[in-house]
Amino acid sequence: MAINRYLARKFGLYGENDIEKARIDVVLEVLNEFNNHATKVYYEKDEKRKQQLLKELTEVQAPKYLGLLEKLLKANQGGDGFFVGSKISLAEIVVFNGIYDNLALFAITNKEPKLQALVDRVKALPQIDAWLKKRPQTEM
Repeated sequence: MAINRYLARKFGLYGENDIEKARIDVVLEVLNEFNNHATKVYYEKDEKRKQQLLKELTEVQAPKYLGLLEKLLKANQGGDGFFVGSKISLAEIVVFNGIYDNLALFAITNKEPKLQALVDRVKALPQIDAWLKKRPQTEM
């Protein structure tokens, strides 16, 4: 995350003030906590245990963390814009990347309509759309 924060500061994607920066950090920490669960699945060698962890990830952890992200998004402008302020930030980019690259795990439901709308808005940005079309495909 350090490189993400560095680049976000450099390119004006890390909030306009200390409050916005702190809110972005909250979103990043929510994702970090979720990623701690996801990496356990990825690195588990025992196939039976891996399936148990995957089930917990998709049925318990993903809904929990998607719900938290939905709540954080709704806290700014009712969830119709961004996590902070009125323009895209590191929070939206990292959330989009995490959800878009793991659609099978992050089954966004009707319980997270604002989050789904955010993912759709970010995907529609010309720069993001262009990158998605040309980027190399990678595992995980």
